[in-house]
Amino acid sequence: MDKPKTYEPALEGVYGLFVTRAFGSTSVLTRRWEQAKMIVKAGEKAGVSHYIWSTLEDTIAFFGAVTEDQPPKIKDEFYVPHFDPKGQIRSRSSILPSTWRTFGTLAMVKDGTMCNNMGDVPLPTICAEDSIGKSAYGIFMGGLDGKYIGESVYVAGNSLTCTRMMDIASEVTDKTFKSVSPSTEPLNMPALDSPAPYDLC
Repeated sequence: MDKPKTYEPALEGVYGLFVTRAFGSTSVLTRRWEQAKMIVKAGEKAGVSHYIWSTLEDTIAFFGAVTEDQPPKIKDEFYVPHFDPKGQIRSRSSILPSTWRTFGTLAMVKDGTMCNNMGDVPLPTICAEDSIGKSAYGIFMGGLDGKYIGESVYVAGNSLTCTRMMDIASEVTDKTFKSVSPSTEPLNMPALDSPAPYDLC
């Protein structure tokens, strides 16, 4: 996404764009809006009619209003580094013919272990084909008649506890997967080049 010269030929004749910004090392967080601006510039030049932004909740307003037990900001002044930069895209892209499609769950699995702090609470889950691809197609088709333009769409394919997710992964792969509760101290989390451990805390 950091090669804007490749955008123009790729977008020629395109009706709609499904946009998700990079997720990886913590240094990428500040790049997300810059990437989005490059995409928008190329999309406007190509005459793109509908943007679907893959987003997550922006937790800054929520946690900013908490008066007790307010969590500290982490990494680039975000409460939840993976969520907040994506959530902020809504306010910055509202002038475009956009739909903001939101998922509510982030699962981090390393070496067969999912770290989470949700206990037995069922979480909305998604899969690439049924939840991501089909929902994007439906939004684009609805957009032909003006439906979903300027709206947020929340997508979930199922609701499962983290333990059940890992049980299913074990059944399908014949390998052992488990769900554990992490420490609330980010420094005790697995050493990953990713903001995900901080999200979980």
